[in-house]
Amino acid sequence: MFESLQFAPDARILEVGFGYGNFATWASRQVPQGAVLAVDIDPNMLEWVQQNYALAEFPNLEFRLGDALTLDFEAEPFDYAMSNACLHYLDHPGMGFEAMARHLKPGGRFCMVCLGFGNLRDLHKAFEKVMREHPWAQHFRDFKPKKHLADGASCEPWLKRAGLLKKQARLHNEVMTFPDPVSLQQWVNSSFGNYFDCLPGLYRPQFSDTVIETYCRRFGPGQPVKAYRVWLQLDAVKAS
Repeated sequence: MFESLQFAPDARILEVGFGYGNFATWASRQVPQGAVLAVDIDPNMLEWVQQNYALAEFPNLEFRLGDALTLDFEAEPFDYAMSNACLHYLDHPGMGFEAMARHLKPGGRFCMVCLGFGNLRDLHKAFEKVMREHPWAQHFRDFKPKKHLADGASCEPWLKRAGLLKKQARLHNEVMTFPDPVSLQQWVNSSFGNYFDCLPGLYRPQFSDTVIETYCRRFGPGQPVKAYRVWLQLDAVKAS
């Protein structure tokens, strides 16, 4: 989504949740007379970009630690505030809108992509079925899975509070295809820590096996295994 945007050469861009720095480094080359400020809450990601990029090649780019809920720093207003695959880690992505909008110029553009309502619905159902069974149920008594991610309608109050006017909001489906259940399981084991963290280490392999077996019953033997991601794409402008 972001790579399709046409930036003025002197545009100022704020990115929240820079991850491995792919967008920030790309964007810095699109705005040679502008600037890119990229923030992330994770010190490990800041260390990673510092070690893996020759930052002298990006003189108009700054990586910095920052919390999406506050973005507590002084900077000139930005033309764009962007966030990709980050704000779904909040209880609701809208919680980050106000801080981002505060750093936008009037008329500045707000662009966000995050996991959306219905994401991996059937896979979560498999987890929820298995976690109610013996011997795992006792470890999930207080567990509250985050099932209901955002859609455009649920973002409306947050946009209004932040002084942002919605241009477009849409849910986009992505099919993830794995060659076999083992490949899916490897991805699941690294991506669903909120479930596995509830269990003693001894139980985790069997729990994982049972979840994958439950989920994969819908696919025929020898067929590729699919999982269905849902992304929310949101585009807005700051009121003048």
